[in-house]
Amino acid sequence: AAGILSESIVQTDKTRAIAVGLGVNLAWESSDLAQIDKPAASVGNGKINPGKFASGLAKYAKMYYIMGIACSEKLFELWRKRNDLVGMDLILELGNEQFVQGVASAIAPDGALILRDAAGVEKAYYCGDVSVNRESVRKALELRKRS
Repeated sequence: AAGILSESIVQTDKTRAIAVGLGVNLAWESSDLAQIDKPAASVGNGKINPGKFASGLAKYAKMYYIMGIACSEKLFELWRKRNDLVGMDLILELGNEQFVQGVASAIAPDGALILRDAAGVEKAYYCGDVSVNRESVRKALELRKRS
């Protein structure tokens, strides 16, 4: 499966940094993806040159890095607008076998994921492992097509 892993570092002098790891499936077949219990995709079904893909990814990573340095507010707003989690039913694993379930209602200005529980109560979360189910992805994509 593919995914993104990020870790943030905040120093006592308020210096901040983030390390990001990215995994992308370039060659998985549909039959392989169907065996995964969470939504997954394969880019190009093996028809994409990994070197060209990595080169294009590096180009965009550099562009967004420069944008973040020059105008971090604009980059953050772009990320918030393009975030596909908003509106989806999620399970957030907080660690120590603690889980929270709800609908992602927003991304807060400070980057927190705002999750609305079954009672309608919203709470901000700053870290955790997010999982979505296939049905939630399907519903969210249908709603986006209509709007």
